[in-house]
Amino acid sequence: MLSYHPGMSARFRHVMLLVNDLPKTVDFYQQAFGLEVRMRSPIWTELELDGTTLAVHATEDRVEAGNGVHLSFEVDDIEAMVTRLVDHGAGLDGEIREASFGKVAAIVDPFGHRISLTQRAES
Repeated sequence: MLSYHPGMSARFRHVMLLVNDLPKTVDFYQQAFGLEVRMRSPIWTELELDGTTLAVHATEDRVEAGNGVHLSFEVDDIEAMVTRLVDHGAGLDGEIREASFGKVAAIVDPFGHRISLTQRAES
């Protein structure tokens, strides 16, 4: 647990994916989720959705797909989003499941990163 120290503060900056193919990865997240490019350079792109930043960083090192990074998106229509993601090259890992809060689906993007989709139950 972090403790408070006067004069010190922290703010969440971004979630970062290390990738071997920056243009394809950025294109996938733009096209599949509608993320907007906030900043772009030859080795770094920042995508944004609702105030959260996904930083995509190019590397020549071997990238271990699914290396503990897990992206989670809440969607209005989980079935439609799964179809859209699969159409963009992602894979559905298992089936869409019912949970106490609504529906959940596990997705693997075309580069091996894990994505969780959730849809809240209607009240």
